[in-house]
Amino acid sequence: MRRRKGVPFYVTFFAIGLLFSFGGFILGYYRYGGSEIEESPYRYEQQSENTADEGQIHEYNEETNININNEYTDREEDWPASNYENLISNETNIKLKTVYTQCGSTVEERMDLLEAWVGFEESQLKAYLESQQNQQTILSFTTNEVVLMEEKNEVCPAHLNYFLVAEKDGYIVVYHFNERGLKSLIRETRISIATLPPVDQEKLKRGILKKTEREVEQILEDYSS
Repeated sequence: MRRRKGVPFYVTFFAIGLLFSFGGFILGYYRYGGSEIEESPYRYEQQSENTADEGQIHEYNEETNININNEYTDREEDWPASNYENLISNETNIKLKTVYTQCGSTVEERMDLLEAWVGFEESQLKAYLESQQNQQTILSFTTNEVVLMEEKNEVCPAHLNYFLVAEKDGYIVVYHFNERGLKSLIRETRISIATLPPVDQEKLKRGILKKTEREVEQILEDYSS
């Protein structure tokens, strides 16, 4: 009786290799299949309003405001919300507080917004004011309102043509502000402030405004008695 020949070695080797390949494929499919690549936290997707295909998605870099196609996003509606924080816009109210040191008054008024200021941050506005040799300083800065302040060593418009009873070299004197706000010494007295209470001395050092000459005479009479 003839003996049956065995399966050739190369056939067995090929079958084993095929079996391992198939097993590896099945294992890899169940282990990695369906997983998604985690998206970078530094990017976000935004749908463009001007594209013909409403489903088209654009990716933007939040820090540079440039999309992945290197196209600059110049439309305000495409800017991230953080770009609007503490920037001057066309809707920002600008106020100026003027402190008049000669009369101690503070006058607040609204200023017209300069077109050059639109888009400025606080540091940029400060640099602009300094470059213009402007005496104004920034009191507060928000997107809604910017408040500036300046000091003027003069009398405010409301106190033009007023008299100022004050102290000079230890004695009471009287000044007058003309219609242009210029101050001139019109009277010197021999009333020493050293004889007055400390409260009155402080008032005279700051200056006391009076509207009429009659009021001036009355206060001089009070201090001399």
